[in-house]
Amino acid sequence: MVATPVRTGSIGRPMQNLPRGILIYLSVVVGLGVVCLVQQTANFPLSDLGQAVFWAILLVLATLSPITLPRGGATITPSSAVTFGGLVVFGPAVASWFAVFNALVSDGVVRRAPVHKVVFNASQLVITVVIASWVYWNLGGRWGVGPHNSVDALGVADLGRILVSGVVYFLVNTTLVSGVIGIGEGISPRRVWQVNYLPTAPLFLAVLPVGILMAVMHIRVGMLPVALLFIPLLIARYCFKQYMDIREAHLEIIRALTSAIDAVDPYTEGHSQEVSRMAVEVGRKLGMRESQVEELECAALLHDIGKIVIQSDILCKEAPLTPEEMDIVRNHPHVGAELVGKLKSLYKVADIVAAHHERPDGRGYPYGRRNSEIPLAARIIHAVDAYHAMRSDRPYRTKRTKTYALRELLEGAGTDFDPRVVGAIEYLCSNGSFDAAEGWVPLEGKAAQSISSLTG
Repeated sequence: MVATPVRTGSIGRPMQNLPRGILIYLSVVVGLGVVCLVQQTANFPLSDLGQAVFWAILLVLATLSPITLPRGGATITPSSAVTFGGLVVFGPAVASWFAVFNALVSDGVVRRAPVHKVVFNASQLVITVVIASWVYWNLGGRWGVGPHNSVDALGVADLGRILVSGVVYFLVNTTLVSGVIGIGEGISPRRVWQVNYLPTAPLFLAVLPVGILMAVMHIRVGMLPVALLFIPLLIARYCFKQYMDIREAHLEIIRALTSAIDAVDPYTEGHSQEVSRMAVEVGRKLGMRESQVEELECAALLHDIGKIVIQSDILCKEAPLTPEEMDIVRNHPHVGAELVGKLKSLYKVADIVAAHHERPDGRGYPYGRRNSEIPLAARIIHAVDAYHAMRSDRPYRTKRTKTYALRELLEGAGTDFDPRVVGAIEYLCSNGSFDAAEGWVPLEGKAAQSISSLTG
């Protein structure tokens, strides 16, 4: 699959409005791309031009329906198989121009992206082709139309060369795109890569052999039979699109359940979404793997789903709750876990929902777990939930200040809250990630020193 950033992200802004970091990154990538393209064009095999045009037509068909990925609106297409197959048949000079043609069609014509984005995509694809071809050649691979091509016999050694250079192709392409998205969104490019491209690696490895078979067919038989092998690429693209659609539908179901929670308790409207947003930031600050962050996000959205069985007069009561009413409220994590656990795909999330009111000192509910017995995701949600509750209006009080809320978290660090989580929240508050619309008032004295030690 070929990865490209989309025009709606930071790179999609007008050139004069691009952040300095992106401008520098674009300049470096475009400069390297131009140097690589000029170098390869000098070696362009004009005798292969007619056959290359046939492959270019297949490349256009592969780029017409890009699939949008979660982070930064990035997209992928199955055109990498055609480009890599063209590299094996014709060499890097032709494949580099395939890359340029790919960017012109997919970004310039289909998506009508800004010129600087088209140029960036063309450049990063040229760099990808040149690096992958260098690896392929130095491993003993040879290209060109005819029996001298190393894949003509297609032995074990050929498969090894192809696999290694194919992996390099995937890594260079996705890393360059992750870099521009990460700089544009102000997040780690590694995180972008984990979210967008790590799940697509099996698909890339699945379509790569199709491109190689197209190359072998072209060398041994001729051009026309190559078109028959293009069909599996379209099938692979369709299957991955179905997977992405199912994933999005899964998230939409979770959002719908969250809306049901908000309908039960109007005072907490938007609470689950905000807790989810904050929890994800804390999880990434603490170095959680992206698969764990995704579970954390789902659990945070659903952490209060058990409240749908609680009567609204209890949820909205302005007076203190009776012991019986408190027992009902404290049972909502257990109820929520049972509801979420009915969905097979969310069985890990169910345990997080069940534990999101547990405390390190064992005085939480509903089970009284302690310290490491409580999933890290649940500890994050517990602290973020308390922080956001204090920063929101409730039937029985008005919202607290940020400084007040952080003092409460600090005082409970080690007993009520995980100290590492409290430290991460303080750090994110200090750089404006949690309450960007409000000013930050630093804590003073011993409280500030204690929190600072937690973030180190």
